[in-house]
Amino acid sequence: MAATRPCECLAMLIADKIIREERTHKVHILGTFNNILSAKFPTVHDRMHIYLALTNGTPGQHRARIEIVYIDETADMTETELARMDGQLAFSDKLQVLEFNMELRHVTFPKPGTLDIRFYLDDVFIASRLFKVVQRSCGTKPEI
Repeated sequence: MAATRPCECLAMLIADKIIREERTHKVHILGTFNNILSAKFPTVHDRMHIYLALTNGTPGQHRARIEIVYIDETADMTETELARMDGQLAFSDKLQVLEFNMELRHVTFPKPGTLDIRFYLDDVFIASRLFKVVQRSCGTKPEI
């Protein structure tokens, strides 16, 4: 019998900025993206946010972890960890939708490639999100 997952992921987004209204607690996600473009490497991305919405969580405290890894797309599919963040979160009941974001500043990307953002709760894999860091030649218009 498979182990019960401690929650379900409703959304995982990468964005330039996330604002939470103080009075209503509504979340505004600004500038979502799937690629980071740079003319040279290594490159530093000043600021990015990872937004997650989770539900159907087992009530109580949980250990949360986000990993960002490069995936080498050659035959051996080697992975190299770029960043890791650990923390705690708590569900009050199964119907709660828990929204949170993490801000990353001055992230250095040493080379172009495919990256995977992975979310774990209590060391159980919950969700992942791929994005690319792309080398562009000067004068090339970004893809939308």
